[in-house]
Amino acid sequence: MSRKLRTLQFWVLLACIVAASLFAQPEGAKPPADDKLLHFVAYACLAISARIAFPLFPSAGILWLSLFSVSVALEFGQLLVPSRHFETYDMAANGIGLLIGMAIWKLLSGLQRRAASN
Repeated sequence: MSRKLRTLQFWVLLACIVAASLFAQPEGAKPPADDKLLHFVAYACLAISARIAFPLFPSAGILWLSLFSVSVALEFGQLLVPSRHFETYDMAANGIGLLIGMAIWKLLSGLQRRAASN
């Protein structure tokens, strides 16, 4: 996969998460699944996407902190959007999703390296 395509997939996913986080919802609308599960899955995917887009990023911790900071900013941004609500549990689900996503990436990368060396 080309470098541009790897980077593009990350920015597209991030834009989708921003849109889903900040667009107003119709009154009384309920998410199609458990809200915290959606946060968890979206941010796990974002972590994997970031590792694909930026494979040479020097520190997983700094990458996690950067992505988590975006999630916190989006959660506070919801205070400005009618029909959206700030929730600390959403931020927790985001952070856990990021951690699990990075762990999955590390596991898959290790398996790939092991398979390549055999």
